[in-house]
Amino acid sequence: MQQRKIHMDLLRIVAILGVIYNHTGERGYYLYAFPSSGVLHYFYIAMAAFIAVAVPIFFMLSGALLLPKEESLGDLFRKRVCRIVLVIVLFSVLQYIIMLLEHRAEPTISYFLQALFEEGMITPYWFLYAYLAYLLILPFLRKLVRVMKKQDYLYLFGLLLVVEGAIPAILYPFGVTELNPFFELPLLNHVSVYPLLGYYMETYMEEEQYNKRTTAVVLLSMLLVLVFFVGMTSLRALPYESFNVYDTGLYTGSLTMILDVGVYYLVKRFCMKRKRHPRMDKAVHSIGQCVFGIYLIEHPIREHLTFVCDRLVPLIGRFPACIVWVLCVFVIAYLMVLLMRQIPGLKQLL
Repeated sequence: MQQRKIHMDLLRIVAILGVIYNHTGERGYYLYAFPSSGVLHYFYIAMAAFIAVAVPIFFMLSGALLLPKEESLGDLFRKRVCRIVLVIVLFSVLQYIIMLLEHRAEPTISYFLQALFEEGMITPYWFLYAYLAYLLILPFLRKLVRVMKKQDYLYLFGLLLVVEGAIPAILYPFGVTELNPFFELPLLNHVSVYPLLGYYMETYMEEEQYNKRTTAVVLLSMLLVLVFFVGMTSLRALPYESFNVYDTGLYTGSLTMILDVGVYYLVKRFCMKRKRHPRMDKAVHSIGQCVFGIYLIEHPIREHLTFVCDRLVPLIGRFPACIVWVLCVFVIAYLMVLLMRQIPGLKQLL
């Protein structure tokens, strides 16, 4: 059995904390949409923009782990595709039961099927459908990485930064908010490009590149991207009343890839340079194994722990209260997943 890599488990932990924070709504993630002092307002925008790294990191890790594997189509469907389909169905049923008990859903087959096939039973489950799409094209991506050279990856990533980053940013002040929808480059889809990016980070980034000079460049690049996002979001100034599931007022784009590369690089460098602590490594591996399960069950836990944030706000302020809330959700979900993994059959799903 292949030994788990500590930096990958640590990245999973960073990403799931980001996902939970992303789901905190008006109590945390959307704080930038409400009046606050200048510095805090910009901090809240930067925090929300930085959190955009969370889901792409999961795709990067999957690409780093799955793209090098040799696997038949039969094994792919038996081990991976069927597992995700089963997870979608079982946990959608679980969420549906919770919604029925709380009188937030209609007790009809048509309601369940529409939610299951159209939008997902709960909004956070969109990732499961995107991941399923990634698994279905995985055989083609595996063939692709066998023939791609380093310059091919750099061209692809550069294309993403230019087409979905630089060009929209240049045109935005002139009222152009999106490019012609028929100008579509399939490989720039996130379920393709981020797995390839993760594979690149693990395959082509040599150990000697994890040095102080590169670290300084990475940190400066991340800072510049965040400053740019803060400035463009402030310029956009979309009112909270106009927010929806897909547009929360933030100005982000493919430049988020620079933040993802930075987080991946910094976490891996930290793990390479630090002293090994077996007990700490064991704890990180344990949490890392439970991250997928945490993602699946954090929604109802988060919803039932909102009182933690609400009661702490008058004592320590909105943002610190939100962070405590996120950590409580994370810890409780982790402990619950640990117990769930003891149930026969569930360990393989979680």
